[in-house]
Amino acid sequence: MVRPVVREFGVHVGACATCGRRMHGRHPLQTSDALGAAAVQLGPEVAALVVVLHQGFGPPLAHVVTLLRDRFGIRVTRGALVHVCARTAAPATADTTVYAIRPGRGFGDAATILGEEFAGVLTRDGWAPYRRFVHADHQTCLAQLLRRARRPARAADGAPRRGTCSPVCDPPLPPSSASSRI
Repeated sequence: MVRPVVREFGVHVGACATCGRRMHGRHPLQTSDALGAAAVQLGPEVAALVVVLHQGFGPPLAHVVTLLRDRFGIRVTRGALVHVCARTAAPATADTTVYAIRPGRGFGDAATILGEEFAGVLTRDGWAPYRRFVHADHQTCLAQLLRRARRPARAADGAPRRGTCSPVCDPPLPPSSASSRI
């Protein structure tokens, strides 16, 4: 069994000499300001394990509770793990990158995450259903562009191939030479 590291923090509690308000210190390794019965805390490593297990692999929190108890000797409730997951969730911003594994890759699958009226930057491959995000700024994935640039402009039968560069376009420069020319 892996042994968890257990730390006990002696936190001083007192009152402000000016206003009388209750005050208490906090150790840098504490993950919460809670005191008393709520003072039992899971550290950042256990919190990360809980989130990776539950959000990444999908077992119910009851199974994560059992795993923590049986394999690590950590006794915790499902409710505590709900709070761990909520505490570690980062709010989405305009710069948030979303990755999702979905059963399909059509408009409906993407719209369940982004919403049909998504108006941000959508970096994508050339799959046509993504064009239905009419309010989004579309940016083609760089890997897709490089793949198209390396593909011959004509098929074996001599017919023009869609999604390729013409023979006159320059091949992409390696990053080091591109940055030196700017």
